[in-house]
Amino acid sequence: MIGEKLYSVVFGEKDDRGQQIRVKPTPYLLGLKPHEAINALQENVQAVAEQVESCSDLDLSVPENMAKVRDLVFELEIAQGYLAEVFKTWQARQQQAGG
Repeated sequence: MIGEKLYSVVFGEKDDRGQQIRVKPTPYLLGLKPHEAINALQENVQAVAEQVESCSDLDLSVPENMAKVRDLVFELEIAQGYLAEVFKTWQARQQQAGG
């Protein structure tokens, strides 16, 4: 995973809604200033998206290729979701500080 330097994905118990997943920031990410962290997460999303795009000419009838694409799409969804959550938290703190 590209994002391993930035965060780890923790799988919890399954419930009625499916597998519980948590994303935990690494000490490295926590040590960055907010704008640096957001930039690093944006770069991570872009890098994973490029990897997904590079798979566009793979034969998806080959199980290994399908597994690779599925894993990358999952990684992209995690990266996008975590970036959105971090950004939303940053925005809320900015609003609290300003008003």
